[in-house]
Amino acid sequence: FRLMGLRVLRQSLLSRALSLLFAAIPFAPLLVVPGVARAADVSQLTGDEANALFDKAKPAVVQVRSGDQGFILAGSGFFIDDQSTVLTSSTILGENSSARVVINGVEMDAKILGNDPRSGLAMLRISYGASPSLPLAHSSNLETGDGVITIGYPLNLLVAPSQGPVSGFDASYLT
Repeated sequence: FRLMGLRVLRQSLLSRALSLLFAAIPFAPLLVVPGVARAADVSQLTGDEANALFDKAKPAVVQVRSGDQGFILAGSGFFIDDQSTVLTSSTILGENSSARVVINGVEMDAKILGNDPRSGLAMLRISYGASPSLPLAHSSNLETGDGVITIGYPLNLLVAPSQGPVSGFDASYLT
């Protein structure tokens, strides 16, 4: 996950990553849903359309936890393929050597495939069988002010959607 492998992995993940969960992570691509062609269109969705988008994406969204009994870090992640690979934020793992994923109310151990604080990304794998993944596209046309929907577990509560604009990009740390 470091050096050359990281560059290849980053290109692969970033081309598939999801702005619905990580709008603050630079270069995160968009969820492609029939009828929604651009991120800017998200701010123009009706309530029923936003609910349909949320219902379509939420089965692939999971809770991620790491840490020991003294201090638990928690956040969201999502399946990026049908092999139960989860992309999440590096800050959820911190320096912990173990992680757990909660899906459909069941908590299970996750293998940490990689954790890169520099890019802000971490990748996990669980034994779940065929996982529901999200159809993704690249975000090269995503602009500041475009509307996005985030789907996750805010404050470790139930899964919920939130809508808002992209506030900006800062990719200077990648150069």
